[in-house]
Amino acid sequence: MSFGPDGNLYVANDPLINPNVLRFQGPSGPTPGAFLDTFVPAGSGGLLTPLWAIFGPDGNHDGMFDLYVSDGRFDGNSLTGKRGTVKRYDGVTGAFIDTIVPEGSGGLKRPSMLTFTRTDPVTLAYLGGDRRTAASLPAQTLIQPLGAEAARPFLTEALTRWQATGADPSSLRGIDLRIADLGGATLGLASGHTSWLAANAAGRGWFVDRTPAEDSGFLMPGNQGEQNRMDLLSVLEHEVGHLLGHDHDEGGVMQETLDAGTRRTVDPHNLAVMDRVDAVFALLGQDTDGPWNSGGLLGFVRKQR
Repeated sequence: MSFGPDGNLYVANDPLINPNVLRFQGPSGPTPGAFLDTFVPAGSGGLLTPLWAIFGPDGNHDGMFDLYVSDGRFDGNSLTGKRGTVKRYDGVTGAFIDTIVPEGSGGLKRPSMLTFTRTDPVTLAYLGGDRRTAASLPAQTLIQPLGAEAARPFLTEALTRWQATGADPSSLRGIDLRIADLGGATLGLASGHTSWLAANAAGRGWFVDRTPAEDSGFLMPGNQGEQNRMDLLSVLEHEVGHLLGHDHDEGGVMQETLDAGTRRTVDPHNLAVMDRVDAVFALLGQDTDGPWNSGGLLGFVRKQR
């Protein structure tokens, strides 16, 4: 069994009686553990003996992770013969995509546990794709889930700021924003045309101000730095950057980790400027984890907490 990117629990069911993959409501839902549906029915794609189900890379390029199921191929009264396979199913609909590892490949007989290089060994969540993580986790988790409607104005602002850098607007259309329990320190994740946000910002809660188009709210009394929360705008700008093809960088908005109480934003005039400024501060031996705001030196003012 494993948890999917939607926060629900996926279980490879009894291979002897009813071989399928079931879906149950995850711990963040209103009725945790409640049966939702049969995600992969018996026989789908030739499925006979599901022994393990885990989410992994996007195989059909729809922007969503897919479900990989090891099939031990139960025949008669025992699991015998070189008939084991690994099958791939659509991570949203459960529809069969393909058999990614065919029968007998490399001497495969009875595949059971599966994992990927970027699978979290504790939660079994797939951490591939492009994501941003919190630099640290809080001592006490703040349970204040984010709603998609509350996040959409910040996605709009993130898109606006990237377009101001000269990003092709056509490549920014149709981004699917989803809220999920991403687990661990993961704040956001991008793949294809989909961006996920962690429901509770890795336990710290999100900083959501009333003026996403202005950075002034970030510095007001009771601001994000004082609240010690994760900046929603910074994470969405980071994930949109990945959707535009930008990789992680050592500084600026594309830095892989983000500290609580920190804003990092794209330069509306020149994206490369931000990275050069970070490099200057690094050479000076200064702390580069402070918030960044528009204005000032090279388009940015560096604020100390």
